[in-house]
Amino acid sequence: MLNNNIHSRPTQQVGFVLKPHGFNGQLKIQLEEDFIPQAFLCIEIQDKFVPFKIKQFNAPAGIVTLEDISSIEQAEALCNCKILDFVDQEQTENKGLVGYKLINHANAEQYDITQILEYPNNLLLECRHGYKDILIPLHEDLIVSVDHEAKTIEMTIPEGLLDL
Repeated sequence: MLNNNIHSRPTQQVGFVLKPHGFNGQLKIQLEEDFIPQAFLCIEIQDKFVPFKIKQFNAPAGIVTLEDISSIEQAEALCNCKILDFVDQEQTENKGLVGYKLINHANAEQYDITQILEYPNNLLLECRHGYKDILIPLHEDLIVSVDHEAKTIEMTIPEGLLDL
């Protein structure tokens, strides 16, 4: 049976709602540079994403007007919420560590693994920490442990790599 539930499709964070703009429900948003919203903007509310139809979007200013959001109170309720986009299903196949948490062995900081990048003779983990993407080489000498049940991978991350 085909599962058409949109909440079962994988998503990735592409931005967040900064604050209300004006008094009529407009929102000031921050988006990744390469993400351009189409007809809908998916906002994460209580661990579920809710699609809102875009009435107007001013990309240079980062101001969006959404249907059904018409007051400052409604806009304030969306502040600090994540903006999500669907992940292409083909991109996620054979990417076993996508969705895992990477734990830095040195300081226990955690990073979300969002993608595995394959380069000749080199695999890289693309990880997100806050709203910053970082690339970390996936090499067996750096791996401390992998827990598939907890979906975590602990690694020794070379000093200075996170500062690039």
